[in-house]
Amino acid sequence: MSIHRPSDETRINIALCADKNMEPGVHVTLYTALKYSFSIFKIYFFYKGYHPSDIAALHSTLRPFSGRYELCPRPFSDEMFFGTAGLRGNRMPFFKILLGDVIQEQRVLFLDSDLVIKADLAELYDLNLKGCILGTPGTTLAKYSGEYAFLKSLGFQEEDLWFNSGVMLIDLALWRLANLTSKNLKFYKKYSDRLYTADQTVLNCVLRGKFIPLNPKFNIAVWPSEQTLDPKSTDCVFHFLGVPKPWDSLGKLLHRNFKLFQSFLDETSYANRYFYRFRPARLMLPLRCYRVYLKLTKEKILGYGVNPRDKKQKTEVS
Repeated sequence: MSIHRPSDETRINIALCADKNMEPGVHVTLYTALKYSFSIFKIYFFYKGYHPSDIAALHSTLRPFSGRYELCPRPFSDEMFFGTAGLRGNRMPFFKILLGDVIQEQRVLFLDSDLVIKADLAELYDLNLKGCILGTPGTTLAKYSGEYAFLKSLGFQEEDLWFNSGVMLIDLALWRLANLTSKNLKFYKKYSDRLYTADQTVLNCVLRGKFIPLNPKFNIAVWPSEQTLDPKSTDCVFHFLGVPKPWDSLGKLLHRNFKLFQSFLDETSYANRYFYRFRPARLMLPLRCYRVYLKLTKEKILGYGVNPRDKKQKTEVS
């Protein structure tokens, strides 16, 4: 497919990585990114398990924005990360610790594949990183991390900043200059059995004090039991954290903001495809996270409990 190639002066470079279980989220993330922005995008999409027809479906989703994007799909093997639990069994997130060596650009905006983007990303992409390798809108204090005991053993203090890796603006030139990929891999190999939040643990520990907090509106945490959001909200990025995602098994019943997600999924070429298709892999998540599913089911029956946004001790993992 012939796509207009963005010029270096006007384009926004974005990167995503996903396996097949994240496919509905990929469609919504990319569709909303272009719907609410007016820039030209170069999209680096690193995938596992996708077929040419799946890539064609992404082009169909982005057809309303023809001429404003270039899609660069690239297969990614997670074999080098075998032996680790990953993030709930998914090792694809570890791709993020390699970013500077696999994308040969000066700057990139990394996006997780579970976002609804209702803001112009140009505002975020153009921010001054003030000499830091990375800027992120999803920051909190280290003491609120679910792995603070581990962080403390590495010298972290309670008031040190900790970030969610779902939305990251990265200076790739500085990344390469600092040889960050090598440092990430060294940390990964040393502590591979203690990476509770996978790539997020690695990046936070290696980049400690070398990142800058950005406007939090670009990474607003939305947990399954989060209060129902106003669908008319704009100038923000919603990030579906925790399990289940809206498209996961029982997400339609247990996720309070399922309708918000589906309203955008219905505008993509993926509408109605996922929820009625049986995939054995979809059964693994409820089995692996059965305690979370039981808790949400209880809240659904008895009424939702405390808003997770107010439970500061809860770890923000993607």
